[in-house]
Amino acid sequence: MRTEALTALALAGMLVLAGCSGGVGDGTPTTGDGTPTTSGTSSVVITDAAESGVNFYVSDQENAIGDFDHLNVTIAEIGFQRAEGGWSEHAVEKRTVDLTRLQGANATRLTTVQPENGTYTKVFADVSDVNATLTTGEQVRVKLPSEKLQLNSEFTVGANASTNFVFDIAVHKAGNSGKYILRPVVSQSGTDVPIEPVDEELEVEFVDEESVTRGGNATLAVTRDDEPVANATVEIDGERVGTTDADGRVTVTVPDEEKFKLVVKAGDDVADRRVTFEREGDESEVEAEDGTDEREDEDESEGDEDENGTDADDEREENETASDEDDEAESDDEQALNATFVDGVAPGGNATVAVTANGSAVVDATVTVDGDRVGTTDADGRVTVAVPADAEEFEVKVTAGEREAELEAEF
Repeated sequence: MRTEALTALALAGMLVLAGCSGGVGDGTPTTGDGTPTTSGTSSVVITDAAESGVNFYVSDQENAIGDFDHLNVTIAEIGFQRAEGGWSEHAVEKRTVDLTRLQGANATRLTTVQPENGTYTKVFADVSDVNATLTTGEQVRVKLPSEKLQLNSEFTVGANASTNFVFDIAVHKAGNSGKYILRPVVSQSGTDVPIEPVDEELEVEFVDEESVTRGGNATLAVTRDDEPVANATVEIDGERVGTTDADGRVTVTVPDEEKFKLVVKAGDDVADRRVTFEREGDESEVEAEDGTDEREDEDESEGDEDENGTDADDEREENETASDEDDEAESDDEQALNATFVDGVAPGGNATVAVTANGSAVVDATVTVDGDRVGTTDADGRVTVAVPADAEEFEVKVTAGEREAELEAEF
């Protein structure tokens, strides 16, 4: 019997939220191909799903911000200049931030983007609108030196790495004229600036999570600061599956998979989660061990009562049974598939998978990646497959008749 080892992917990140876990007891767990399995129990686990790239934060140096009741700045685009020339530009769905909430180390995440790996020397934020009201209630016009606030700040984007960049904006008062102007602050910007996030985080959890099973229906509850969030959209593996009601709840169909990606969006807030089903224990093995102990106790008792051969007969039967079990286990080992990656595995490259059984190469084994068939093994039991450049993880499944093996690499 093949035992699945399903583990939660504990991924850290500032953009998403703390997870929760619980047990699943009613549903029958299944293997990756949907075949029911009778051993072990499963629990559903929700964890953060971090993305690599640049987390772009906006903050405000305390200059004349104390004059304002609110100072709303709408940013439509950001960009990074490459050290070798050229810009990497990224649209931002016109996100509006109130600078009065972002004084000092307080910062809000504007977006997360994925520029190419390399060194960048300049950063700009394209401001499409400014709406300002003084503490007196008077609305004022705040000028911009240009629509694109730009500053010099060198930083590096690495492969599969997460980088936090703070773009600090300050409002300045022009003498006694009563006029105000926005300027970027180089000294308070960059990747080594302290951050105190002010975003109100979305919280996502399953209702009655003990009843959640693969392939079944489940109800999600979405809250913010313990209050239900209505009209939040829910996506599973990139496909929109529903919208929360007035109570912040929505019922969705759980994929019949070991794990899937869950994304919840409410306005500018996003909760990006990874859901997995984790195997816990094996009840059938425990029962077998208990049964063996009981039989041994009974045999010992019967041996004391009958000294004319009963004990010897029981011992012979036990030895024959153990021999049969050993033969069956050895046969299972001979039939089991073993799959391994040859050399390294990296996003954007190729990965070679070697498939063997009992030390011999397995020819014509079918290989699938993320559910798509990509080839079969050659005479050496090998096949080479492409790894997506943006992969966070890489899953390979190998089947040969009724036998199967799985591989997974995390980046």
